[in-house]
Amino acid sequence: MAKAKTVPRRKAPGRHAYAPAEQDRRAVEVMVRHGIPLEEVRRVIVNPATGRPVSMTTLTRHFEREIETGQVKANTAVAESLYRQAVGRARVIVDGQVVEEERPPNTSAAIWWTKARMGWKAAAEEEAIKAGAAAASTIGKVTVYVPDNDRDPPAGRPAGGLPREPG
Repeated sequence: MAKAKTVPRRKAPGRHAYAPAEQDRRAVEVMVRHGIPLEEVRRVIVNPATGRPVSMTTLTRHFEREIETGQVKANTAVAESLYRQAVGRARVIVDGQVVEEERPPNTSAAIWWTKARMGWKAAAEEEAIKAGAAAASTIGKVTVYVPDNDRDPPAGRPAGGLPREPG
């Protein structure tokens, strides 16, 4: 019996291999750092073989590292900047050299840092907790208190305060 001849497989028609350029990698990372949704990022990255935007599968397959690290890098840069403001230091460029310079601390940045990173609360928030706010909803580390303010409608009245019409 004769051995069957093997024929090399051809790619499916219409499919064009994508090889990301370095400028596309930088663009994806910058967009992810700035919080642009991946669906919008996908529309910006164009496959040169087709002239059309890449698919979500192509984006996530070829730019996995940029997608995973972009937001982390942005969060790190913002945290570093906020920390420097809170403690009164700034990085400035003098004659092409990066120099640390003392500045007055930014009180707002320091307050935000203590609340967000250290779990501190303002006295007004403590009072709301002690007074027994009507509803509390916890999202991550942020607790939102919603006071009751006696806004529940009395029995027999719908919300909005207008009486119901009989029958």
